[in-house]
Amino acid sequence: MNKDLVHTKNEQLYAIVKKDFVTNQVSHVVIDERKKKLVQFFVCFHLLFKSKPMIDYENMNKLLQFLGAPNYPRTHWFGNISWEMATYMHEVVVNKIRNLVQSVQFISLSCDEVTTCEQQSWVLIHAYVVGGWQIILLLLSLQQSG
Repeated sequence: MNKDLVHTKNEQLYAIVKKDFVTNQVSHVVIDERKKKLVQFFVCFHLLFKSKPMIDYENMNKLLQFLGAPNYPRTHWFGNISWEMATYMHEVVVNKIRNLVQSVQFISLSCDEVTTCEQQSWVLIHAYVVGGWQIILLLLSLQQSG
């Protein structure tokens, strides 16, 4: 069959179909993909938080099935993508904090030590900033001590 005839036939079919139907079909696919990526990001950041390698991504399948996670990807892109994502997200957060601190009228820095239930000691450095009659708490650093 001639390509031009197929194209013409598709144009005619598209003209018959309601535009809302096509938009809903496309947006449904986009929403599903967004859910998949969101679950994938959550798993990646959970693994980073637990200091586990990306090889463990596939081992999370049973847990995600048990939790009823929506159609999540069964494999991960490649080994260090989570660290790359975390690095870029950290840069964005640091830039936002820097811009906020430069634009506020008042800043107060604090350093606290806390002990967890597991008897781990952590030092927190945070800042209170006041801008536009709002107090905003910023966590600047969290380090395990001893």
